[in-house]
Amino acid sequence: MRIHPVFAAFLLFAVTALHAQHDYDPDLYGYVTQVTSPTEVDVNGTHVRIDSGTQFFTKAANKLSRIEATGVKLYIGQNVEVYGKQHNKEHTIEATQLNLLQPNPVDVDGFGVVDASFESSTPGRPTLRADGYVIRIPEKCTLSFDSSLSAATAFDTNIWITFHGTQGPDGVVVADKARFRTNTIEDSEGHLRAKTEHDPSAVDTNAKQTTASKVFRGIDPKQIPPYNDAAMQARVSAIGEKLIPSYQRQLPDSDPTRIEFRFQLVDEPHWHYTLDWPNGIILIPYQVVERLKNDSQLAAVLADDIASVLEKQFYRYLPARHSMFAAQIAGDIGGAFVPGLGLATLATNSVVGSKMMQHIMGQSSRVSLCLMHDAGYDVTEAPRAWWLLADTKSKGLDRTPLPARSKYLYKFLGETWRGQ
Repeated sequence: MRIHPVFAAFLLFAVTALHAQHDYDPDLYGYVTQVTSPTEVDVNGTHVRIDSGTQFFTKAANKLSRIEATGVKLYIGQNVEVYGKQHNKEHTIEATQLNLLQPNPVDVDGFGVVDASFESSTPGRPTLRADGYVIRIPEKCTLSFDSSLSAATAFDTNIWITFHGTQGPDGVVVADKARFRTNTIEDSEGHLRAKTEHDPSAVDTNAKQTTASKVFRGIDPKQIPPYNDAAMQARVSAIGEKLIPSYQRQLPDSDPTRIEFRFQLVDEPHWHYTLDWPNGIILIPYQVVERLKNDSQLAAVLADDIASVLEKQFYRYLPARHSMFAAQIAGDIGGAFVPGLGLATLATNSVVGSKMMQHIMGQSSRVSLCLMHDAGYDVTEAPRAWWLLADTKSKGLDRTPLPARSKYLYKFLGETWRGQ
């Protein structure tokens, strides 16, 4: 019996699709971390080889739909499942099938300072950006304002917004509730700023804080001398200044919410992080600068600090920030116990404290991408920067597990930026 060619082709496709419905876990699951060419990508640092035999599917609600390879354009942060032959020694996999996972609409709760406002076709209902999200305020959104604001004055930068909404496939959050309040400097916040205020470039080169002082009093920025490398300092300052959002630049010097950002190199060989303070002083170990490969990666780290200051994280989450510093100090001095932190230590060991620190990391990470984008830097380098800093023993990224911040950034890039 002769089978019609059209029916034969359909049967072949059906069998292929059925075969692709794997009933076992993928050989590799994660996020696209590098795109070298249409046939060479990395997923979670593992090199994935794609050839003419690789089949592509989209996956939504656990259902697969076959797509042609010619229509596939992989991007950084894309969530994928990979099936194929693994070569563990080479950290590679020859892909027989790639499932491209489609993001679903998700509920988003957020709180942050509005750093950009975009024109809208609907009068009185602009599109704002805050907390790292683009937020559309539709007609049906329930609005509330503090006593000093109204619908005529609230939709502007340097205003705090608390919002809830749904993030769609385009990455935009359509808000159903939004509350606006004025950005003010309370006495306790002003005290925090004043407490660490100084000229970081003028600290005595012989200043040095003892380990005991760090443990019992916390890090004192006034006892961290600058590192003298004029060329590196100029590069760091130039990148940092470029990242400061335009609304901050436009604030008059008399505005108490204006922040005088200062970026200072220091010599801290045991640090694998930077430190930011509520008055805008940001300390950057030159060792961190040297580990990063390009300006966009350095911008990612500095933007994270700027975001932290803009969102008042030091002030809003002081116990958790103390806990983070305590953990960092403990690592620097060989895992010593850090006493005397009271509720801060309790926050670190509690579910609430853990969620607070996750929120701190997530918020500064999201906002940093916006600052990078506005300044013209490559946002896809942000997760790679933190990955490089996590590779403390220089094993290579393919042998260094994705740190939590990098994983979050890849996920957020894939779900919100989607290859923009």
